[in-house]
Amino acid sequence: MLTKLLPLVIYPLGLVIILCLSGVLLGLKGFKRCAILSVLLAVGLLWVSSTAVCADFILGSLENKYPPVVVEDLPVADAIVILGGMTRGVVPGTGSSDLGGSVDRLFHGARLYRTKKAPLVILVGGGVHGHVSEAELMAEVLAVLGVPRNAMLLESRSRNTYQNGVNILPILQAQGLDRVLLVTSASHMKRAIAVFEALGVDVIPAATDYQVVEKVPSCLDWLPDAESL
Repeated sequence: MLTKLLPLVIYPLGLVIILCLSGVLLGLKGFKRCAILSVLLAVGLLWVSSTAVCADFILGSLENKYPPVVVEDLPVADAIVILGGMTRGVVPGTGSSDLGGSVDRLFHGARLYRTKKAPLVILVGGGVHGHVSEAELMAEVLAVLGVPRNAMLLESRSRNTYQNGVNILPILQAQGLDRVLLVTSASHMKRAIAVFEALGVDVIPAATDYQVVEKVPSCLDWLPDAESL
C-alpha cells in the first residue's frame, strides 16, 4: 500500500495539491506573499508537467535506453517473461478482462513465442485477494492470440516489480531456466532489469509499449493536456 501512496507526494498532481493547500494555510495565517507564491508555483508546475513536451522528454529519457529491436533479431532464450500491468480487472457480468494501454506487452510476448524465441511463456502478476490474478487474465488473452496453455507458467502473487523478480526466481530455478527474454514497457524496463539482475537472472530486454511516437511538432504541445499529465 505504501508503494502506491508514497509516490503521490512527488508526482506532479500530488505536489500541486500540497502546494495549493499550503497556500490556503499560509493565507489564513496572514502570510499573503508566501500564499500567492505557493499557488503560482502550483499552477506553473501543473502547466509544465501537463504538456506533451514535458511528457515526451521524461518518457523519452527512459525509452531511449532500450530502443525497439525487430523480433527476428532478438536471441533465443529459455523462457519469455511478461510482466503484468496491462489489465484493469474483470468486466462485471462478462468474465472477460479489460485491457489497458500496456497491452502491447501481451502482443509482443505472443510474437516472440510464435517466432520460436523460447518454448515457455511466464506470466507475472498478482491481484487483490479474492479476485482473479492478472497472470490468469493475461493467460486468457494469450490463449486467444494462439499461445497454448501448456506453454504458459503463471506467477500470481506479486504486486510490484520487486516482487515480480523475487517470486519468479523459484520458478526459474525449478524449471532449470537460466536466460529469459524480459517483456515490459520500454519506460519500465530499466527498473525491471535492475531487479532481475540483482537476483542473478540472465536478462535479455525485449522492450515494447513505446509511448513517444513520431509526430509533427505543434504549438499545442505546450498547452496542458490530461493525458500528458
